Amino acid sequence: ELLVGASGNLSNRGAAYLFGKDTGGANNWGLVKKLVAADPATGDGFGTGLALAGDWAVVGAPNKAAARGAAYVFRRDAGGAGNWGQAKKLEAADGAAQDRFGAQVAVWGEYAYVAAAKASGGAGAVYVFQRDAGGPGNWGQVGKYAASDGTPSDNFASALAASGQLLAIGASTDEVPAGERRGSVRFWTGTDCGGVPRPDGAATASAGTPGAPTVRCWPSPFSDALTVEMADTPARGGGRAVRLLDVAGRTLWHSELPAGQARLTIQTGDFRAGMYFVHVETGGTPNVIPVALVR
Repeated sequence: ELLVGASGNLSNRGAAYLFGKDTGGANNWGLVKKLVAADPATGDGFGTGLALAGDWAVVGAPNKAAARGAAYVFRRDAGGAGNWGQAKKLEAADGAAQDRFGAQVAVWGEYAYVAAAKASGGAGAVYVFQRDAGGPGNWGQVGKYAASDGTPSDNFASALAASGQLLAIGASTDEVPAGERRGSVRFWTGTDCGGVPRPDGAATASAGTPGAPTVRCWPSPFSDALTVEMADTPARGGGRAVRLLDVAGRTLWHSELPAGQARLTIQTGDFRAGMYFVHVETGGTPNVIPVALVR
């Protein structure tokens, strides 16, 4: 299935169109349902943020209510077999005008994530909602993600993606490295990325496990090359094994960082866009850092 937004439809009230493969004939993509908000208003921008997973769709309307914003959850078969009916309207518990809540959305399992790029004084935030939180059939707010070092110029929450226990949040103009706004992606992990935020990676996708070296990977996201650097590199002793894994845990590349050498570069020109993991091990103690490859 494919969800397509039309935020300018009907004087910018907006709409989203759900298409199904083989609907209307073999290999055809036919219209299954046009989704609209139950409370549309001119200028809402419904359809700006889009997410679809299984029986659930989430559509953002960031300009609603003086750009305070809203997001709408739709469920398959709600209102009848084959229908997609509105199940819940989502709003931030601490929302304010101009937050643009709903500009980016994601859904996975029992969690929905809604970005508000101008929340928190303009620094941006992502809100977490859980199905049945607050009662059966409800979608209640259970968490809020923000960058600990965020500033209004970072554009935090400008992009958003969730898969399983990994949540990725983009900051398209983050100052990485200092003086250069190349942008960054921050990662959170946890049980379906729900509940209290637990950061697992930051602007340069860094991580540290007790007893293991501190590791940084940049740029993140990356394209044709990824640099891996150890913050503490012994001058003598054994090397450190470095592997690049796909989301299934398969090793795609491996090497060893010799003692005394602080960094190495992985050439990734032949790899597909997607999520990967850098696995660094020394003395039997591992570090695993999520990274994103874009094309």
